[in-house]
Amino acid sequence: MARALLRHVGLEPDVDFQTRMYPFSTAVEMLRRRKVDAVAFLSIGQSPALLELALEEPIRLLGVPEDAAKVLMERHPYWHLGTVEAGTYPGQGAPVPSIGVPTVLVTHKDLPDSDAYAIVSAIVDHIDELQSVVYPSRFLSIHHAAASIGIPFHPGAAARFSELLSDSANV
Repeated sequence: MARALLRHVGLEPDVDFQTRMYPFSTAVEMLRRRKVDAVAFLSIGQSPALLELALEEPIRLLGVPEDAAKVLMERHPYWHLGTVEAGTYPGQGAPVPSIGVPTVLVTHKDLPDSDAYAIVSAIVDHIDELQSVVYPSRFLSIHHAAASIGIPFHPGAAARFSELLSDSANV
């Protein structure tokens, strides 16, 4: 995702910048020690490693320009506009526009339908708990969970999503 965005603004890997893949906490530590200039990461909420750094010294989050996000989302339809809410990190007084991707649970095609159905049910039945462990709190929607991302749903998951969407339409 970061490479696609940087390419969109005219920067080429291995020409204009060097990319490395590290665990996020390692990347943040390298940022702290000035061994890297920037880190990119995906997170649904506040990152403990980045929060720790922001408590020690000022950090700056770089937003994704809306025009760039729109072009990139045309190429990658499963990406969506996101926002790092103001106050997520110390000194962050304004929201920062970003791009998000869905969290996807992948199963083997031979997983019994009843198991896939039960997994979706367990997640949906505990949606309030999931929302409570993310800071800042996020509204999680069954409509977002059931949205197509270009790969097929397991039949058991599709059956449960179908029921849930049918129930929400009748409310």
